[in-house]
Amino acid sequence: MEEGNHELKYAGFFTRLLATLVDIVIVSFIINALGSVIPLNAFVILGVWGIYVSVMLSRWHATLGGKLFGIKVLRANDFEALSFKWALIRFVISMVPFLLYSYLRGLQHMMEIPPSPTMSQLPQLIFMLLPMVMFFTKKRQMIHDMIAKSIVVDVNIKEEKTHSNKTIYVGRKILRGIGTLASLVVFGYLLFYVSVLYTLSKSSQSNYDNSFHIKYQTNDYNDSKIIFYNKELEKYSKKFIEAEAMYDIFEADVKKDLALGCMQYFIRRKNKESWIEEGSNFRKNARNKYTITEEKIKKAKRNSNYMDKHFYTFDLNIVNHIEDDITETWSDKNESICEQKLSINNMYKIFVKKYTWEFPSSVCYDERGKKWFELFEQKQPKFSKEAQLEKLKREEEDRIYVEKMQKEETEKKERELREKEDEAIANAKKRGNIGELKMLQVKKIIGDKAKIPYMGFSKKTGILKIEIYGALCSDFIFPPKIQCKSL
Repeated sequence: MEEGNHELKYAGFFTRLLATLVDIVIVSFIINALGSVIPLNAFVILGVWGIYVSVMLSRWHATLGGKLFGIKVLRANDFEALSFKWALIRFVISMVPFLLYSYLRGLQHMMEIPPSPTMSQLPQLIFMLLPMVMFFTKKRQMIHDMIAKSIVVDVNIKEEKTHSNKTIYVGRKILRGIGTLASLVVFGYLLFYVSVLYTLSKSSQSNYDNSFHIKYQTNDYNDSKIIFYNKELEKYSKKFIEAEAMYDIFEADVKKDLALGCMQYFIRRKNKESWIEEGSNFRKNARNKYTITEEKIKKAKRNSNYMDKHFYTFDLNIVNHIEDDITETWSDKNESICEQKLSINNMYKIFVKKYTWEFPSSVCYDERGKKWFELFEQKQPKFSKEAQLEKLKREEEDRIYVEKMQKEETEKKERELREKEDEAIANAKKRGNIGELKMLQVKKIIGDKAKIPYMGFSKKTGILKIEIYGALCSDFIFPPKIQCKSL
């Protein structure tokens, strides 16, 4: 292909992709280095990447990744390097597919009802299709190339035609071959993964939608307690569907879970093989009893999705742990509070006390969690205050107990040390070793109040000379014939 006196071959998709991947690795190293100096955020990262690309293109026609794979970015009209301004504009436009993908994913996450499997794949589809524009343009230009009026050319064709540097040519051909093969493998895997995920998601969504219109097989075993808690489950399933505010959704969800927990506790004792499935059928029937219109179904989906989105805000791991602890669903002992046919309202009071106690120490207790917990406390200040007072009382009891144990341990060690010292002194007296006796006596007197770098005894004079630091000799009362020097 020729344009004027310039023989050009436009760079292919995979060559450009491989060059971009190399640049991403290089920029990642730069960003990691900067991270130890300045705080990083999305704007800083994009800024560093943009400056790297713009400087490289405006000065050397190519980034490091482009040089490695033998491609250059040129102005389409005169085949010269882009200016820094247009190189930067080109980079910003090239980020549009990624930014659009992130924006659409964010919108989907904020939707009250999750999108359909087809719609959920839309951001990925846009992200993948926009670069494909190059296959439909004469000069293999992507959107950012067309706007910046740039072309990406394959300079390795030069080595191929002139054979001026066969080593570089062959090296690039090998790199491109390996990279293209690896890219095809990855793309194939991603395509397979997305298609499987799409199929499973569509099947799951279809099953979920159909579940609102099915009457599930259940067995209450004519057990008055199962019947009692099933009524409670239905009552709070209705409240959950009708709930609008954050706290009301949370409260109704916990209450219906407590009711279900008690039902499963009793069903488990009747049928250990399928108690989980039977409990699930009761739960879906309780929900379906009130989702008799499309509007009700929409509300049920909305509130279920709301709980999922706020999993870490509420810390549902702790919630589930507390619910299981109250109902003892998994216990083989017949000691559950459910045996008393306690109302779910009263069981929720127990939950509130435990949740108030455990939630503030949760690893998920972030800024959103703090705001949620403030709202939670406002709804039941009586229980929150009791829980906090109980917590303070327990902390004080724990502190006193730890201090007592530490004191007893210290006294025990000191007592054992004194006993050893007294025993050593008694043995020295028994042997008649005056020097050893004096040394042991001095060590006992000084203890850990000072260090003794030197200690020497003269048998001729019977005098023990010592040097100490960390204290003064006058701080101690020594036996006769002890000469002490403070350092």
